[in-house]
Amino acid sequence: MKNHLLRFFIFLFGLMVLGTGIVFGIIAVAFIRPDLLAWAIVGGATVYSILLFLVIRHLQKIFSGNDSHTKKLLETGVRAAAAILNIEGTAWRRNYNPVVRLSLRVKPPDRPAFDAKIETTFIAYKPLHIGDSIEVVFNPGNPLEIVVVNTPQTPLNNL
Repeated sequence: MKNHLLRFFIFLFGLMVLGTGIVFGIIAVAFIRPDLLAWAIVGGATVYSILLFLVIRHLQKIFSGNDSHTKKLLETGVRAAAAILNIEGTAWRRNYNPVVRLSLRVKPPDRPAFDAKIETTFIAYKPLHIGDSIEVVFNPGNPLEIVVVNTPQTPLNNL
């Protein structure tokens, strides 16, 4: 999640720099060629709107949790049971559901158990509890890349 926040702030900074450049360009056109001011405003607003749309669309992909990396991990990762050791709330929400930090003890069938921390959402009216067992998928090359597949709220055959 920290990487996503860093990317978000880089995009935001870039958008601010671009917006400032467009405003200064419009001001320059106003002093140099006042007859082209209307075209400069329309062109600047169009460019800025298109770039803002692309940035928002990219951010939706980042924060939706359904990006291609997650899909690839679900297809190629190793399924394992995990026990919830700790639950911490965050101020984030995804589709009106709270985002929580989970401390997990992942118990893969073919290797020793390991501890990991992840951020995920859950359905607010069916909360998770310490000690609950959930099903996860992790990257065998980097076991700290984990996606929650099932919780006590969803049946295991609901994939």
